[in-house]
Amino acid sequence: MLEHGQITTEELKNTYGYNHPPRAIRDVREQGIPIEMFRVTGSDGRKIAAYKFGDPSRVRSAQLSGRTAFSANLRTH
Repeated sequence: MLEHGQITTEELKNTYGYNHPPRAIRDVREQGIPIEMFRVTGSDGRKIAAYKFGDPSRVRSAQLSGRTAFSANLRTH
């Protein structure tokens, strides 16, 4: 996104190897970075999601981090 201004789910999967592109976008959002989604036509003619950075004034630097690993003790119960 920094280099081209936007990225599609197709690019995330084919170029960068993310098997679940929406999860990659969610991880960025959970870090407090505003991301906007819009639709574009993919290489096969179907509509796919594309993403670009949102309004920089909406960055949430105090947001808690995304996924948290539970300790082994919690997982076994």
